[in-house]
Amino acid sequence: MSTDGKPGKDGRGGASGKGPTGNGPGGKGAGGKGAGAGAGAAKVPAPRSGTLPAGAGSGPRFGQGVRFAAYLGLFVVGAVVGLAGCFAQALWAPGGLLLALLAAGGLFLAGSRLTGTRLGALWPALGWFVVVLVGSSQRPEGDLLLTSNAESYAYLLVGALVAVICVTVPSSGAGFPGRAGGGRPPRVR
Repeated sequence: MSTDGKPGKDGRGGASGKGPTGNGPGGKGAGGKGAGAGAGAAKVPAPRSGTLPAGAGSGPRFGQGVRFAAYLGLFVVGAVVGLAGCFAQALWAPGGLLLALLAAGGLFLAGSRLTGTRLGALWPALGWFVVVLVGSSQRPEGDLLLTSNAESYAYLLVGALVAVICVTVPSSGAGFPGRAGGGRPPRVR
């Protein structure tokens, strides 16, 4: 909009080439045809919110390959934690269940904080689910990792609940450097 509140000559709402008095720094011919880019064009101050533009000062940029490798690694670690939890909850009656659930929840939360995305919690949860579901199915020999008792059912139910909570809660972690919103947030002074 121009200083008189009317759209510019080209209809884009830019400066009309007239300053407040018709002459002076934004005066005739200074900005061209509604461009507002003349020597006297007003400069907009930077926002004072303390945030940096995306990618500014956030370190090296990681490509899609690095993200995929991180998610794949989290999937594998989730599978290992699920397998270890199957054994721990069966071997050490009440304490093993608590240890297995804390390990699973800690991994889901750490994956979310590490990557700065919800996918960081989803991939280890998927690895955990695959191992736990396979472990709860009976093999042809009759072997089971998760038997039909209260501890096994609690491990399945509470572990699934923790996974859903960690995946659906928005992440506030550091994230990948170079990602919009990633890296350490700047201090607000």
